[in-house]
Amino acid sequence: QELRRDLALREYAAVVVDEAHERSLNTDVLLGLLSRAAPLRRRLSESDASVAPLKVIIMSASPLDDVVENERLWARTGPPATLAVPGRQHKVQIHFA
Repeated sequence: QELRRDLALREYAAVVVDEAHERSLNTDVLLGLLSRAAPLRRRLSESDASVAPLKVIIMSASPLDDVVENERLWARTGPPATLAVPGRQHKVQIHFA
């Protein structure tokens, strides 16, 4: 709804998409719109110092190579930077069954 009202998302400094590996039509549409909103905000920030570039953070428990390497999605900005954080597993103790 916010993107329909203001594609540049001027009221927000950052957008976090969590659990992006759980793909749905809504997630794909949101990523597509954000891939257009981020360059728009960058252009706005170059002409108006009161507008900061939009930060888009996409979090996923598994690699999203199809999203990151999609040339059509990121044609205006180039592929986004990625950061991989290794996961850890901890032993689980069952006290009551």
